[in-house]
Amino acid sequence: MLDKVRVKNRLESLDAYRMQLKGMLPKTSKEYESLSISNKYAVERLVQLLSDTEMEIVVLLYRNAEPRPAGDVETMLESLNDVFGKDVLQDIKNRRKLRNNLVHSYATSNYDKEVFEIASKTKNIDNFVEKVAKTIN
Repeated sequence: MLDKVRVKNRLESLDAYRMQLKGMLPKTSKEYESLSISNKYAVERLVQLLSDTEMEIVVLLYRNAEPRPAGDVETMLESLNDVFGKDVLQDIKNRRKLRNNLVHSYATSNYDKEVFEIASKTKNIDNFVEKVAKTIN
């Protein structure tokens, strides 16, 4: 049985992180590159929290929809394709990939640009929230 209260709480957290990120993210990648290191770390942390919270919600929905034990992240996401759609799932995967890079310190030469591009895609987070809300109501 789906724990709707838990999902709603995670959605509230997701929305709070998204609003914080929106408030501190500059409009362009050039502006992002010139942010102080502490502001960049704050943006990175918010992207990580967004990704982790999205995955918590995905796991809760997956457990409710699938009678079998959870597989890997890719399997869980693909099983919910009908709920979220390709674009939303791709953004979740991109945030997850960035989150893993941040946690495991895999910096690339385009690191700032990559962080900015993924952090600035909040529209699909809104879509994710909308679709989850429909699913639990």
